[in-house]
Amino acid sequence: MPHDQMSFFAGLDGVLSAGLEPESLECALADVGAHPVVCLDEAGRGPLAGPVVAGAVVFMGPCDIEGVGDSKRLSRDRRAALVPVIQGRAAAWAVAEASAEEIDEINILEATRLAARRAIEALGVEPAVVLTDALTLSWLTCPVVPIVKGDARVRGIGAASILAKEHRDALMRRLAEQWPQYGLDEHFGYPTPLHRERIVEHGPSTIHRLTFRGAVPGDGQALIHSRLFQEMSEALATASPEERRRLRRRVQRQGDLPRREREELLRRCAD
Repeated sequence: MPHDQMSFFAGLDGVLSAGLEPESLECALADVGAHPVVCLDEAGRGPLAGPVVAGAVVFMGPCDIEGVGDSKRLSRDRRAALVPVIQGRAAAWAVAEASAEEIDEINILEATRLAARRAIEALGVEPAVVLTDALTLSWLTCPVVPIVKGDARVRGIGAASILAKEHRDALMRRLAEQWPQYGLDEHFGYPTPLHRERIVEHGPSTIHRLTFRGAVPGDGQALIHSRLFQEMSEALATASPEERRRLRRRVQRQGDLPRREREELLRRCAD
Protein backbone atom coordinates (compact mmCIF):
# COMPACT_ATOMS: atom_id res chain seq x y z
CA MET A 1 0.00 0.00 0.00
CA PRO A 2 1.45 3.44 -0.90
CA HIS A 3 2.65 5.54 2.04
CA ASP A 4 0.14 8.34 1.44
CA GLN A 5 -2.72 5.83 1.37
CA MET A 6 -1.46 4.26 4.61
CA SER A 7 -1.34 7.70 6.19
CA PHE A 8 -4.88 8.41 5.06
CA PHE A 9 -6.29 5.21 6.58
CA ALA A 10 -4.31 5.73 9.78
CA GLY A 11 -5.67 9.26 10.09
CA LEU A 12 -9.19 8.10 9.32
CA ASP A 13 -8.97 5.32 11.89
CA GLY A 14 -7.72 7.80 14.43
CA VAL A 15 -10.64 10.15 13.83
CA LEU A 16 -13.24 7.39 14.03
CA SER A 17 -11.77 5.90 17.21
CA ALA A 18 -11.29 9.24 18.98
CA GLY A 19 -14.84 9.47 20.33
CA LEU A 20 -15.33 12.96 18.98
CA GLU A 21 -18.59 14.79 19.43
CA PRO A 22 -20.68 14.49 16.23
CA GLU A 23 -20.51 18.26 15.71
CA SER A 24 -16.72 17.98 15.35
CA LEU A 25 -16.66 14.80 13.31
CA GLU A 26 -17.22 16.35 9.86
CA CYS A 27 -14.38 18.83 10.41
CA ALA A 28 -12.02 16.12 11.66
CA LEU A 29 -12.79 13.91 8.67
CA ALA A 30 -12.09 16.84 6.34
CA ASP A 31 -8.77 17.47 8.12
CA VAL A 32 -7.53 13.94 7.29
CA GLY A 33 -8.74 14.19 3.68
CA ALA A 34 -11.66 11.76 4.01
CA HIS A 35 -13.77 12.28 0.90
CA PRO A 36 -16.42 11.64 -0.07
CA VAL A 37 -18.21 11.59 3.26
CA VAL A 38 -21.78 10.46 2.60
CA CYS A 39 -24.40 11.69 5.05
CA LEU A 40 -27.59 9.67 5.08
CA ASP A 41 -30.99 9.79 6.73
CA GLU A 42 -34.49 8.47 6.11
CA ALA A 43 -38.11 9.60 6.37
CA GLY A 44 -41.20 7.49 6.82
CA ARG A 45 -40.36 4.56 9.07
CA GLY A 46 -43.44 5.06 11.25
CA PRO A 47 -46.34 5.59 8.81
CA LEU A 48 -49.05 3.06 8.01
CA ALA A 49 -48.98 3.93 4.30
CA GLY A 50 -46.49 4.79 1.58
CA PRO A 51 -42.79 4.09 1.13
CA VAL A 52 -39.82 4.72 3.35
CA VAL A 53 -37.43 7.20 1.71
CA ALA A 54 -33.68 7.62 2.18
CA GLY A 55 -31.74 10.78 1.38
CA ALA A 56 -27.98 10.80 0.78
CA VAL A 57 -25.78 13.85 0.32
CA VAL A 58 -22.08 14.64 -0.14
CA PHE A 59 -20.53 18.04 0.59
CA MET A 60 -17.01 19.24 -0.17
CA GLY A 61 -16.13 19.48 3.51
CA PRO A 62 -18.48 20.09 6.46
CA CYS A 63 -22.01 21.26 5.64
CA ASP A 64 -22.24 24.97 6.50
CA ILE A 65 -25.84 25.67 5.53
CA GLU A 66 -27.58 27.66 8.27
CA GLY A 67 -30.85 26.27 9.56
CA VAL A 68 -30.21 22.68 8.53
CA GLY A 69 -31.19 20.14 11.17
CA ASP A 70 -33.80 17.57 12.10
CA SER A 71 -36.39 17.88 9.32
CA LYS A 72 -39.25 17.05 11.70
CA ARG A 73 -38.51 20.17 13.76
CA LEU A 74 -38.57 22.54 10.78
CA SER A 75 -41.68 24.13 9.32
CA ARG A 76 -42.86 22.92 5.94
CA ASP A 77 -41.96 26.25 4.34
CA ARG A 78 -38.48 26.24 5.85
CA ARG A 79 -37.79 22.69 4.68
CA ALA A 80 -39.00 23.48 1.18
CA ALA A 81 -36.78 26.59 1.03
CA LEU A 82 -33.72 24.60 2.12
CA VAL A 83 -34.06 21.88 -0.53
CA PRO A 84 -32.69 23.90 -3.50
CA VAL A 85 -29.95 25.33 -1.27
CA ILE A 86 -28.83 21.83 -0.24
CA GLN A 87 -29.01 20.53 -3.80
CA GLY A 88 -27.08 23.53 -5.10
CA ARG A 89 -24.25 23.28 -2.59
CA ALA A 90 -23.92 19.49 -2.52
CA ALA A 91 -21.26 17.75 -4.57
CA ALA A 92 -23.78 14.92 -5.01
CA TRP A 93 -27.23 14.08 -3.64
CA ALA A 94 -29.88 11.42 -4.16
CA VAL A 95 -33.14 10.12 -2.74
CA ALA A 96 -34.52 6.60 -3.08
CA GLU A 97 -37.51 4.61 -1.87
CA ALA A 98 -38.51 1.20 -0.62
CA SER A 99 -42.18 0.56 -1.28
CA ALA A 100 -44.96 -0.53 1.07
CA GLU A 101 -44.87 -3.97 -0.59
CA GLU A 102 -41.15 -4.25 0.12
CA ILE A 103 -41.71 -3.18 3.72
CA ASP A 104 -44.29 -5.95 4.10
CA GLU A 105 -41.93 -8.49 2.53
CA ILE A 106 -38.70 -7.78 4.43
CA ASN A 107 -39.77 -5.60 7.43
CA ILE A 108 -39.34 -1.87 7.94
CA LEU A 109 -35.73 -1.96 9.16
CA GLU A 110 -34.48 -3.96 6.20
CA ALA A 111 -36.58 -1.84 3.83
CA THR A 112 -34.95 1.28 5.30
CA ARG A 113 -31.55 -0.25 4.61
CA LEU A 114 -32.70 -1.11 1.08
CA ALA A 115 -33.73 2.52 0.44
CA ALA A 116 -30.38 3.65 1.90
CA ARG A 117 -28.50 1.31 -0.42
CA ARG A 118 -30.39 2.61 -3.43
CA ALA A 119 -29.72 6.23 -2.43
CA ILE A 120 -25.99 5.65 -1.90
CA GLU A 121 -25.70 3.79 -5.21
CA ALA A 122 -27.58 6.60 -6.97
CA LEU A 123 -24.93 9.10 -5.81
CA GLY A 124 -22.45 7.54 -8.24
CA VAL A 125 -19.51 7.88 -5.82
CA GLU A 126 -17.49 5.44 -3.71
CA PRO A 127 -17.88 6.59 -0.08
CA ALA A 128 -14.86 6.94 2.18
CA VAL A 129 -17.13 7.16 5.23
CA VAL A 130 -20.90 7.09 5.71
CA LEU A 131 -22.53 9.01 8.58
CA THR A 132 -26.07 7.89 9.43
CA ASP A 133 -28.81 8.71 11.90
CA ALA A 134 -28.30 5.57 14.04
CA LEU A 135 -28.67 3.21 11.07
CA THR A 136 -26.17 0.38 10.59
CA LEU A 137 -25.28 -0.70 7.03
CA SER A 138 -23.31 -3.93 7.13
CA TRP A 139 -23.10 -4.35 3.34
CA LEU A 140 -20.78 -1.35 2.94
CA THR A 141 -17.04 -1.96 2.95
CA CYS A 142 -16.21 1.57 4.11
CA PRO A 143 -16.61 2.75 7.74
CA VAL A 144 -20.19 3.54 8.77
CA VAL A 145 -20.78 5.80 11.79
CA PRO A 146 -24.32 5.53 13.23
CA ILE A 147 -25.01 8.66 15.31
CA VAL A 148 -27.98 8.81 17.68
CA LYS A 149 -30.08 11.86 16.80
CA GLY A 150 -27.62 12.45 13.97
CA ASP A 151 -30.01 14.66 12.00
CA ALA A 152 -29.95 17.20 14.83
CA ARG A 153 -26.23 16.85 15.64
CA VAL A 154 -24.55 16.68 12.20
CA ARG A 155 -25.60 19.21 9.58
CA GLY A 156 -24.87 16.85 6.69
CA ILE A 157 -27.24 14.24 8.13
CA GLY A 158 -29.79 16.98 8.73
CA ALA A 159 -29.52 17.96 5.06
CA ALA A 160 -30.13 14.35 4.00
CA SER A 161 -33.11 14.26 6.35
CA ILE A 162 -34.63 17.33 4.69
CA LEU A 163 -34.22 15.87 1.19
CA ALA A 164 -35.86 12.60 2.26
CA LYS A 165 -38.72 14.27 4.10
CA GLU A 166 -39.57 16.72 1.31
CA HIS A 167 -39.43 13.98 -1.33
CA ARG A 168 -41.74 11.75 0.68
CA ASP A 169 -44.20 14.52 1.52
CA ALA A 170 -44.47 15.50 -2.15
CA LEU A 171 -45.11 11.87 -3.06
CA MET A 172 -47.82 11.52 -0.42
CA ARG A 173 -49.54 14.66 -1.70
CA ARG A 174 -49.66 13.07 -5.16
CA LEU A 175 -50.99 9.83 -3.70
CA ALA A 176 -53.71 11.79 -1.89
CA GLU A 177 -55.17 12.58 -5.31
CA GLN A 178 -55.47 8.86 -6.02
CA TRP A 179 -56.83 7.95 -2.56
CA PRO A 180 -58.68 11.10 -1.38
CA GLN A 181 -60.62 9.20 1.29
CA TYR A 182 -57.63 8.88 3.65
CA GLY A 183 -56.42 12.50 3.96
CA LEU A 184 -52.86 11.54 3.03
CA ASP A 185 -51.94 15.16 2.28
CA GLU A 186 -52.71 16.03 5.92
CA HIS A 187 -50.95 13.26 7.85
CA PHE A 188 -48.67 11.83 5.11
CA GLY A 189 -49.55 8.28 6.11
CA TYR A 190 -48.66 8.53 9.80
CA PRO A 191 -50.99 6.82 12.30
CA THR A 192 -52.93 9.92 13.36
CA PRO A 193 -56.46 9.59 14.76
CA LEU A 194 -57.87 10.83 11.42
CA HIS A 195 -55.90 8.26 9.44
CA ARG A 196 -56.92 5.42 11.76
CA GLU A 197 -60.57 6.48 11.53
CA ARG A 198 -60.43 6.47 7.73
CA ILE A 199 -58.86 3.01 7.64
CA VAL A 200 -61.64 1.69 9.88
CA GLU A 201 -64.23 3.36 7.64
CA HIS A 202 -62.84 2.34 4.24
CA GLY A 203 -60.37 -0.45 4.94
CA PRO A 204 -56.70 -0.27 3.90
CA SER A 205 -55.54 0.48 0.37
CA THR A 206 -52.92 -0.93 -1.95
CA ILE A 207 -50.37 1.59 -0.59
CA HIS A 208 -50.88 0.62 3.06
CA ARG A 209 -48.32 -1.44 4.94
CA LEU A 210 -50.41 -4.52 5.52
CA THR A 211 -48.08 -5.94 8.19
CA PHE A 212 -48.42 -2.83 10.38
CA ARG A 213 -50.91 -2.92 13.24
CA GLY A 214 -53.73 -0.57 12.29
CA ALA A 215 -53.51 -1.31 8.55
CA VAL A 216 -54.18 -5.07 8.51
CA PRO A 217 -57.21 -5.88 6.32
CA GLY A 218 -60.12 -7.80 7.79
CA ASP A 219 -60.99 -11.30 6.66
CA GLY A 220 -61.96 -11.22 3.00
CA GLN A 221 -61.65 -7.42 2.89
CA ALA A 222 -60.69 -6.07 -0.54
CA LEU A 223 -57.98 -3.42 -0.69
CA ILE A 224 -58.96 0.03 -1.95
CA HIS A 225 -57.39 0.70 -5.35
CA SER A 226 -56.29 4.04 -6.76
CA ARG A 227 -58.48 6.17 -8.99
CA LEU A 228 -56.05 5.54 -11.81
CA PHE A 229 -56.36 1.78 -11.38
CA GLN A 230 -60.14 2.02 -11.52
CA GLU A 231 -59.98 4.26 -14.59
CA MET A 232 -57.63 1.88 -16.42
CA SER A 233 -59.65 -1.15 -15.40
CA GLU A 234 -62.75 0.39 -16.96
CA ALA A 235 -60.84 1.25 -20.13
CA LEU A 236 -59.44 -2.28 -20.40
CA ALA A 237 -62.90 -3.81 -20.17
CA THR A 238 -63.75 -2.58 -23.68
CA ALA A 239 -60.27 -1.97 -25.15
CA SER A 240 -59.16 -3.21 -28.55
CA PRO A 241 -55.77 -4.97 -28.88
CA GLU A 242 -54.14 -1.70 -29.99
CA GLU A 243 -55.71 0.20 -27.07
CA ARG A 244 -54.46 -2.50 -24.69
CA ARG A 245 -50.91 -1.97 -25.98
CA ARG A 246 -51.23 1.77 -25.39
CA LEU A 247 -52.61 1.20 -21.92
CA ARG A 248 -49.76 -1.21 -21.16
CA ARG A 249 -47.22 1.48 -22.05
CA ARG A 250 -49.09 3.96 -19.86
CA VAL A 251 -49.06 1.55 -16.91
CA GLN A 252 -45.31 1.03 -17.31
CA ARG A 253 -44.72 4.80 -17.18
CA GLN A 254 -46.70 5.33 -13.96
CA GLY A 255 -44.02 5.48 -11.29
CA ASP A 256 -46.42 6.08 -8.39
CA LEU A 257 -48.57 3.00 -9.04
CA PRO A 258 -48.14 0.39 -6.29
CA ARG A 259 -46.62 -2.84 -7.54
CA ARG A 260 -49.81 -4.66 -6.57
CA GLU A 261 -51.78 -2.49 -8.99
CA ARG A 262 -49.15 -2.42 -11.74
CA GLU A 263 -48.84 -6.19 -11.88
CA GLU A 264 -52.62 -6.66 -11.97
CA LEU A 265 -53.06 -4.09 -14.76
CA LEU A 266 -50.23 -5.60 -16.82
CA ARG A 267 -51.83 -9.02 -16.43
CA ARG A 268 -55.14 -7.64 -17.66
CA CYS A 269 -53.43 -5.91 -20.58
CA ALA A 270 -52.02 -9.28 -21.63
CA ASP A 271 -55.33 -11.17 -21.35
